[in-house]
Amino acid sequence: MLRDINAPNADLLDTLAASAYLRTPKRTLELFRAQGRGPVYCRVGRRLFYRRVDLDQWIADGRVDPVSR
Repeated sequence: MLRDINAPNADLLDTLAASAYLRTPKRTLELFRAQGRGPVYCRVGRRLFYRRVDLDQWIADGRVDPVSR
């Protein structure tokens, strides 16, 4: 099913979509949640979602500049 990228919730990704966005296994995100680490997520009822902006921020926070080490 195609989604309208202009829809209000277009930036909400379920765990499977977030894992594809991050190029990491779905299980890794599940483990991060269980361990209280990883990217920020939102709970809507029983469902979990990740906002793209939060995933991008999590990636940026983990950035390492080898020159400044």
